[in-house]
Amino acid sequence: MNEVTIADLIGLLQNESASIDMQFQLWITVTSAVVIASFAAGNHFSKRMKVFIAVMYALASAAIGLRYANDASQFLFLNHELKLRGVVYPAVIDLRILRAIIYVFGTLATSIFVFTLGRPRSDIGVEKRRERDRPFPDIR
Repeated sequence: MNEVTIADLIGLLQNESASIDMQFQLWITVTSAVVIASFAAGNHFSKRMKVFIAVMYALASAAIGLRYANDASQFLFLNHELKLRGVVYPAVIDLRILRAIIYVFGTLATSIFVFTLGRPRSDIGVEKRRERDRPFPDIR
C-alpha cells in the first residue's frame, strides 16, 4: 500500500482551506444577491414570493453551510494526520466557530430582511408629493 507523503497531506490541506474560502465567498455572494433583490423589488413581491425567496435562500445557505462543515472536518482530519507525523501546520486562529456564527446570524438576518422590508423611503416621499399635487383631491 502506498503511503501518503507529508507534501501530499500539506497539498490536500491547502486545497481544503481554499475550498472553505470558496464556500464562504459563495455564501456572501448569494446573500448579497438576495439583499439587493429584496431591496430593489421588495415592495413588488407578494407574500408568497417572499416566502419562496426566503425558503430558497435558507436551503442554499444550508447546502453551503453543510459543505463548509464537511470541508472543515476534512481540514481537521488532515491537520491531525500531519501532527501524528510531527508536522505542525501553522494557523493563526481557528475560524470555524466565527464562520459558523456568521452563517447562522447572517442567514437569519437576511431572511428577516426579506420579510420586513417595505417601500424604500424615497418612494414614500414621491407618493406624498403625488397626493399633494393632484388637481382634485379625494373628498370623503
